[in-house]
Amino acid sequence: MKKGTRFLSVVLSACLLCTVSLTTARAADAASDWAQEEVAQAISLGFVPEELQGDYQSNITRGEFAKLAVYFTAFHLNYSIEELMQACQERDPSLEEGWETTVFSDTTDEIMAYAALISVINGKGDGTSFDPDGGITRQEAACMLVRTRSACGGGYEQIVVSQEFADWNNVAQWASTDVDRIAYWEVMEGVGDNMFDPLGSYTREQAIVTFLRLEERVNWENARYYILNRPTQAEMVEGILSGQYYGDMACTFTLEERLDTQYGVLLYGYGSVGAMHGDWVSIYMVLPDGTYLDLYQDVPGDGVYSKPDPENLYLSEDGTKLYFTVSYPDGVLLEFITISRREDPMDYHYEVDLTTGTVTLLEKIPYTAAE
Repeated sequence: MKKGTRFLSVVLSACLLCTVSLTTARAADAASDWAQEEVAQAISLGFVPEELQGDYQSNITRGEFAKLAVYFTAFHLNYSIEELMQACQERDPSLEEGWETTVFSDTTDEIMAYAALISVINGKGDGTSFDPDGGITRQEAACMLVRTRSACGGGYEQIVVSQEFADWNNVAQWASTDVDRIAYWEVMEGVGDNMFDPLGSYTREQAIVTFLRLEERVNWENARYYILNRPTQAEMVEGILSGQYYGDMACTFTLEERLDTQYGVLLYGYGSVGAMHGDWVSIYMVLPDGTYLDLYQDVPGDGVYSKPDPENLYLSEDGTKLYFTVSYPDGVLLEFITISRREDPMDYHYEVDLTTGTVTLLEKIPYTAAE
C-alpha cells in the first residue's frame, strides 16, 4: 500500500470514529423517545434550569432535583426566581443577612437554602448536611414532589390508593403516604410488572416529566394557602387551639396536653364539629415552617367514628422520640359495615420519630385491664 493511501485510510478511520462517538454522545444527551415531547413542553414553560437542559438520561442529583423543585415553585406562583426569593425573605423577616450559606454544612448554594426554607427538602442525618451531589431514589423523589405541591399551595384531599405495587413492602414507612399520593395522581408510575422500585435511581428526564405531570394532572382547586400567607408556627398553633383549624373546617379543639420540642409543638386533644359528628382524638405536630402533621391519623379505631385516647405520653431523654400507648379492651374494629369483626383485645405501643414525623407501631401485646 502506498504511503498516501495508507495515510488517507487512517484519516478516514479517525473521522469515522469521531462521527460514531459524536453520534453516541448526542444520543446519550438527548431525551428518550418516550420523554421528548414532555421535556420540550416543560422547557417551553420555563421551569427547567438551563444546566438541566441536556444529558437527560443521566441520574439526577439531590441538588439538581431541589433546584428543579424551586424553579417549578416559582413558575407555578408566577414568580421569577429572584421574586420568589424576595417573597420568602419578606415572609420571614427574622432571617439574618447571609443565612443562605449556613443552612447546610456541605453546600452554600442559595437555591438549596430556599428549597429547605419552603420545606421541599430536608437535610440528611441530623439535618445539618444535604449531600447535594448524591443520588435520589424514586421514593425520595415522590416525597419531594408532594412537598413541592404543598409549597405551591396544594391541599391534601382524601385519596384512595389507586394501585398496590407488588414491591410495596420495600417502600419505607416514611415515604408510603407520599408514594400513595403520587401514584394516585398518576404523576409517577411503576417501572413494569406492577413494581414501583422505591430504591431505584431517578433520571433528569424522569424528574422533568414528573414535575410537568404534577402541574397538569393534580387537582389544584383544593389549594389552601400560598407561600406568602402560610401561617407561622405560632399562628398555626393558635389556629388549632382557637378552632380555626387552618384548612378543613371550623371546629372546636379541647387541649389535653401540650409539649414544646425543637422539632415541633405537640398538641394532644379533641376536635369537634358538632354533636352530629362527635369528637375525634388528635395529636398534632406543628412544624417550624407552619405546616402540621396529625400523628394520630393512622391509629385504628375501636368504633365506626371513634378512637381510644392515647395513654402514657412521654418524650425520650434526648427529645427526639415521642411514645404513647393505645388500649383496645374490646379489640380493634376490623369490619365497619356490620361492626361484627374485631381483633382480640390489645395494647398498641407507638413511637414517633420527631425528626421526621414518622409514626411506628412498635408492638401489640394482649390487653390487661388495670386492677
